Amino acid sequence: KSKLSKAFQKKREETQTQTITVKSKYKINWVDTYLTDSNYTNRWRCVAIPKGEKRALKIKVYFDAVKEDAVEKTRFTLGSYQTRKIVSRDTIKINLKKGDTTITYQKPIGSFDEGEYWVGLTLDGGTDFFMFKLIIGNAPRIKEYINTAGNREVCAQRALNMCRTRKLSAAGMIPVQSNIMSIPYGAKYKELLGIPEGVETYMIFETSLRKAKKGLAICSDGIYLKADSKRVHLSWYDFLLMQISTTDGGFKLSEYWFVNWSGGSELMAEMLSDIQRRIIDDIYFK
Repeated sequence: KSKLSKAFQKKREETQTQTITVKSKYKINWVDTYLTDSNYTNRWRCVAIPKGEKRALKIKVYFDAVKEDAVEKTRFTLGSYQTRKIVSRDTIKINLKKGDTTITYQKPIGSFDEGEYWVGLTLDGGTDFFMFKLIIGNAPRIKEYINTAGNREVCAQRALNMCRTRKLSAAGMIPVQSNIMSIPYGAKYKELLGIPEGVETYMIFETSLRKAKKGLAICSDGIYLKADSKRVHLSWYDFLLMQISTTDGGFKLSEYWFVNWSGGSELMAEMLSDIQRRIIDDIYFK
């Protein structure tokens, strides 16, 4: 475990010796992190927030259905990998209704330094924290560690698992079960996107009415794309730093814009953001 995680665990143990704690009544399953304008338009899904971002970070929490109405005190703790210190603690009163499965918080992050952050969240003030990670600005530790053999395998496996199990399906989303050459127009997609020999392909996003003209591929070593006449390979590190948004008739991956005539832009954006979240939470760095 990292020093930060050990420090937090020690703090938890100290707290548990001082008070009688009860395991959380709520099972958190997932979080989405995104930015929006004040009227909830121009939504950016992201795990990396630009340094100095003035908009508050939105954190949508998904959990098992609430069994009865309750007023709870949510605890939100933010720790820095750079300083090895907890930099923010919030306690927020929330009203949960029977059957609720999501709640959204917002957290101003514009004043925080660049780097990687660890987040602990519990819905009822206990010590049974759900853990996830964020990047503000750049991510020097992730950049250093992401190309280790272990982390390369983690990135590829998490992307593969999402493409196989996430069950998102729309026109233009083409799963590749074995080899890209086994799907219709497979050779054209491989040439169009510049996918090298030996790189596994997990899913194609087709964004043109004419097959194999524009789109992207989720592969074992990152994302291959063709948009606005540009052909680009995004490493997993590059991909983690990008913001994902939908537009009228398409979607954007940071500066790369796809006019999506095949439909399914919202689901494509959701798939990409889910892969980002799974990779950043599961790769190892210290």
